Amino acid sequence: MQMTDHFKALEGHVAGLRGVVRSGMLRSITLGGLVQAVRTLAVGDLEPSNIFKILAEILREKPAIVTDAERLTYRDLEQRIQGIAGGLQSRGLARGDKIVLMLHNSPRFVEAYNAAIRAGAAAVTASYHLRGEELAYIVNNSEARAIVYDDSCGAAVEEALEHLVLPPSELLRVPIGRPPGEGETAYEALNRPDAFRRVPKSERQGTTIVYTSGTTGNPKGAVRNMSNLGVSLLGKLLSAIPIARDDIHLVTCPLYHSLGSAFAMVHFAVGATMVMLPEFEAEAAFRAIERHRVTSLVMVPTMLRRLVDFPLERAKRFDTSSLRLIVSGASHLPQELRERIIGRFGPVLYDMYGATETGIVSVANSSDMLLKPGTIGKPFWGNAVRILDDHGRELPPNMPGELYIKNDQTIEGYYRNPNATTKSQRDGFFSVGDIARQDDDGYLFLEDRKIDMVITGGVNVYPKEVEDVLLRHPEVKDAAVLGVPDEQWGERLIAVIVPRGGVGDPAELTGYCREKMARFKVPKSFYFVEELPKGNTGKVLKRRLRERYGELEPPGR
Repeated sequence: MQMTDHFKALEGHVAGLRGVVRSGMLRSITLGGLVQAVRTLAVGDLEPSNIFKILAEILREKPAIVTDAERLTYRDLEQRIQGIAGGLQSRGLARGDKIVLMLHNSPRFVEAYNAAIRAGAAAVTASYHLRGEELAYIVNNSEARAIVYDDSCGAAVEEALEHLVLPPSELLRVPIGRPPGEGETAYEALNRPDAFRRVPKSERQGTTIVYTSGTTGNPKGAVRNMSNLGVSLLGKLLSAIPIARDDIHLVTCPLYHSLGSAFAMVHFAVGATMVMLPEFEAEAAFRAIERHRVTSLVMVPTMLRRLVDFPLERAKRFDTSSLRLIVSGASHLPQELRERIIGRFGPVLYDMYGATETGIVSVANSSDMLLKPGTIGKPFWGNAVRILDDHGRELPPNMPGELYIKNDQTIEGYYRNPNATTKSQRDGFFSVGDIARQDDDGYLFLEDRKIDMVITGGVNVYPKEVEDVLLRHPEVKDAAVLGVPDEQWGERLIAVIVPRGGVGDPAELTGYCREKMARFKVPKSFYFVEELPKGNTGKVLKRRLRERYGELEPPGR
């Protein structure tokens, strides 16, 4: 078994190296770039932030980031990362210190994120949608000593100051987009390359803390050590997804989230160019694809649905022929949406499964999706997976159980939350509570979230299966299925529907479901809404739906 694992690892490394060569990232390497690469490799300093040192020597004047307002070359970007790192150090930020970033997609995010890590501190990413008390929770929980934020987030920051454990005067506050006020520091004042001092790897924090979306309660801070992660992630992704040096990548996913930052980092590492939109909007995305000849997209399913729902007559005005790669991630991509995307853009779709806590676990390409509907692909090399029952026993193929993962991307744990960390681990494997099965050919299929599974009348029902059926109905635009308490059944299955025509017909949907599924899977109640409550990555916030519908009497059908 051990020898087999070694051969699998070797096979994976070869596949990763093949992907690196295919990406073209080694083309035209300069002497300076080679020297910098050797120097970085010699000290084992392979954090993603340090890859920019090599890229600045190799690519120099190639555009790294393009926005409507500015264009930064790889050399520019490296100089600014180094400068901001020096400025953070000059303010006394060092090993163990946490720096919260509350920024839209922009060059400033890339600079500040990588500068924090290079300075020896930890980057803590926060959604720019947070309200004051939500932000205060993250600042307090992470024990942050600094926050860099967009001016549009200023009201949330001011409100958060009222709820902090740390005295506001001790929190370095750096607004972007306006002059600093009382007690604040200008972002450009942090650009101090003269103050930078290289932090030995042994003294560097080298971590990021990404707060989960909090779909089931308060967000948890997932702690990841970035040392050498860049090379591991790069090899794995390039072995399965054809990202290349000549790519023009449209950044639409928020960079504060693992999906957006991981794929941006991989595109940077191969020397691609990033085109950044501050926020996603379908028409703006089509316009950017045509204008910049965009070749690759990474989006959450909500964004992809908006792309394919965009009126075809208007979409045809934009030339999207340059697109050769579309990656979906962060939440479930229904089969009906997969087929619509492939039908619209061709077999360029990849569906990635992973989590903030586990990194990237598997990828299904377009052929996989059509051959094995619903699959999330085979596990990447370097990922060991187990599917266990509630007693920790490994299950045979095709039997659903809790998915546990072990790899070199798994987080160290949840910050200041040892109980949650312990509950998620078993024998060195990590679980985020997903229920999955693996078929005889090794392909993984997600059934649902363990916490979302409904037991009605003693029978297990996975809401995702019901949602997938409902989403195939022509009058259903979006759907969420969940269980609510019921005296007779223990839990009663309900569906919350966003109808396409504005008015839903529960009798029609009941009959439709009975034709497609066993009767115990058919929702007993249907509710119709204009939109579903969703987190920043497009995941439905089912706890809000439970709060709203959990105590309601079933409506008449």
